[in-house]
Amino acid sequence: MAPGPVDSTLAFRDGVTGLVAANLRGKSSVLELVTWCLRGEPKKLRNTVRRWLRQVDLDTVIADRVVGFRLSLVDGQLTSAVVLAAPTLEVLADVRKADPGRDVVALLRASSAESYADQVRSLMMT
Repeated sequence: MAPGPVDSTLAFRDGVTGLVAANLRGKSSVLELVTWCLRGEPKKLRNTVRRWLRQVDLDTVIADRVVGFRLSLVDGQLTSAVVLAAPTLEVLADVRKADPGRDVVALLRASSAESYADQVRSLMMT
């Protein structure tokens, strides 16, 4: 892969999904990014990988609710985050903030890693 920006979308379908690649190709990083969105912090995401990131988006369904996680980063540090709820996954596909006209509402907003982690833990408990 040539150096430079990477914009990649992975779609996980119902059932079992396998990530298959040689060592040091990003399989664990993908799982860490999902963990970060859902738990509020990654467990073992390498600092080198974090510094490459500018934004992380995860759209999923949790307890029959369509939810979108939007993380923004600078130099590997979370600078802002929002968790959105929407009527469908398709509505969330190109949305990064609340949009009442499309029935997209913010469930939480954070401006630091600590605030995001605290709020996501609370959100997941409800």
